[in-house]
Amino acid sequence: MTPYIDWTFLISLVLALGAGLTGWSMWLRERRRTLPSADADFAALREDDARFHSELEDHLGSFEQRIEFLERRLAQHNDRPRLLERNPVTPV
Repeated sequence: MTPYIDWTFLISLVLALGAGLTGWSMWLRERRRTLPSADADFAALREDDARFHSELEDHLGSFEQRIEFLERRLAQHNDRPRLLERNPVTPV
């Protein structure tokens, strides 16, 4: 017994799938063509990113200045002789 294949159905299925995929690819191509360009959005994002980085560098610069100031103050504080001892002795 040989399996029966309905060649008409198989050929119709292949043609229908080919037409459907062709139509879908044409729809995608047209959709991509009609969508607004993302170049303006990317340019705005790059501009925001550059602004953010410049602000971040400014803040880092101010933090570096503050740290240097604190280091100088700590160095001055450690160089200064201590006026009061830890256990002051009072005359009795």
